[in-house]
Amino acid sequence: MARWGADYGDPDAQAKPFAHCRTTGPDAKVKQLAWRNGYANPEFTDMVEKAALIEDRGERERVYIDLQKKWQQDGVFAILYQYSGNVGQKDKIKNFHLSALTETRLEYVTIED
Repeated sequence: MARWGADYGDPDAQAKPFAHCRTTGPDAKVKQLAWRNGYANPEFTDMVEKAALIEDRGERERVYIDLQKKWQQDGVFAILYQYSGNVGQKDKIKNFHLSALTETRLEYVTIED
């Protein structure tokens, strides 16, 4: 079991690790999660590579949605849990911005009396 989170706010950050692998051999160019788990699906790899280059937002979204649906039927990963965090904040705390992707930076946070 492992924890997983997005590295940056682009769907490629999730698609490539889980679905990009042409071969499970040592000659693979991309050696992310799919490769490490011995899962290769050239159709998915083609979709990941295609989606990464699409500039039209709607078309790109359609490719990623199609990839997700296919991956849910054929993928080898079982997503068991989704992290959920809660944060309470008093009115006197200023400049606190919770990040959805990375650590929350605290150097600009102030407390007003």
